[in-house]
Amino acid sequence: MRTILFATIALLLAGSIIGAVIVWPTTPHVKDAFVIDESKSVPDDARAEAHTAVETNVGQLKRGDELIIIPLTGDAAIEAPGKVQRVRISTSRKAYDADLKQTRTAVRSILDKLREESSIHPYLRTDLLGSIRLAEEERRPGENFMLAIISDMINDTPSINFMNHPALGREETARTFADELMKGHQTAWEGARIFLGQLRSNDLKKLGTERREAIRAFWIEYFRAGGAVDVVFATDGPGQLAEFMGRASSAKK
Repeated sequence: MRTILFATIALLLAGSIIGAVIVWPTTPHVKDAFVIDESKSVPDDARAEAHTAVETNVGQLKRGDELIIIPLTGDAAIEAPGKVQRVRISTSRKAYDADLKQTRTAVRSILDKLREESSIHPYLRTDLLGSIRLAEEERRPGENFMLAIISDMINDTPSINFMNHPALGREETARTFADELMKGHQTAWEGARIFLGQLRSNDLKKLGTERREAIRAFWIEYFRAGGAVDVVFATDGPGQLAEFMGRASSAKK
């Protein structure tokens, strides 16, 4: 009787397992996008600091993660297409972590090419808002997404020039302007983490304290209005990127 009972239980358990869908745990896919200022206003040494910071922090990425590099050009719609670079880290580990080394080499090559191009033909303007829209197109609903912008944070296009735009004269009007621009896109950055790393530039030196603070307020409000869960504005952009990447990496676990 006991043997028959055990056999019956075993059959029932086998039937349950056959009919069940087994979901194996997977590592969450993370996508990190970097917008790097390549404009003439940024001195060569400051631009080099930005590139080095991005290259160094590739080590924060894990297998299956994706890295996107978007150069900040004068007209994102015309000059950026074809220059957006994407690197996906393999999900399969290779001997001696050769896959991770290959990723670092690929990123270094991309940054070297950007540095060379910007030194020969630096962009005279900065279409930061347009470049951010390009980054937005890289997102998918529910995706773990981090956006890091290394720039003087000055949008300089014929239609919106932060150097003299009336709305960027005071913090209050800057926030209102940010809300207006984000209307209809309130979920554009929902759940994303944003790092706004300010970079030294000749244009930034020309601005008074009140306008610089207004620009800072604008960007923080802009991404918060878009649903971002974490927005950090760092005055020393390249120097504080590592800390943010480490914090964002911990939050994604």
